[in-house]
Amino acid sequence: MESEFTDSRKEKKVSRFIFTPNRLDMGGGNAQKSKMAREKNLEKAKAAAKGSQLESNKKAMTIQCKVCMQTFICTTSEVKCREHAEAKHPKSDVYACFPHLKK
Repeated sequence: MESEFTDSRKEKKVSRFIFTPNRLDMGGGNAQKSKMAREKNLEKAKAAAKGSQLESNKKAMTIQCKVCMQTFICTTSEVKCREHAEAKHPKSDVYACFPHLKK
């Protein structure tokens, strides 16, 4: 019986060493956290480096009222131009404000 007892102890010992995960495989240490934080910050920096959309919006302000010189984004519809002309310049003609509408 004594030999069986020592064998079972050896098996337990062996199984404990075989099935315990390697410390390198666990990946929960401070080094990994630091690496993940660096990668996350790098992605944020790349997104910020693309620039703000404000610059492109300023360039897109191509429609201008000829009476008050207010600018509008290039995608402004004719309806919005007419609304502006009627609200801000009721005495002026719509085409005096926005000559590009004469088609």
